Amino acid sequence: MNQASGDIHHEKNDHNSQFSQAERNQEKRIQHGIQSGALTQREATRLETEEAKIKTDEEFARKSGGKFTNAERRRINRDLNHASRDIYREKHDRNRQQ
Repeated sequence: MNQASGDIHHEKNDHNSQFSQAERNQEKRIQHGIQSGALTQREATRLETEEAKIKTDEEFARKSGGKFTNAERRRINRDLNHASRDIYREKHDRNRQQ
């Protein structure tokens, strides 16, 4: 495997960076919701708390062995997907920041 192939393989299989990117995207979506008024302060706080819990779980998994087990990866991915749905639902509900 040449260097370029190795880099591509590493990027595709680097779940740490995938989780980090997903978390950054979700944080941006929450901030956008606050700025646009689509999220109330209470909704934003709840979503940010949910994101912080995922980050804590991810850090714990990382410290417990350096690599994620398949179960840890699935759980974190599931939690990120759930948080993403929550962000969408909260941004598109009838509650608006005044």
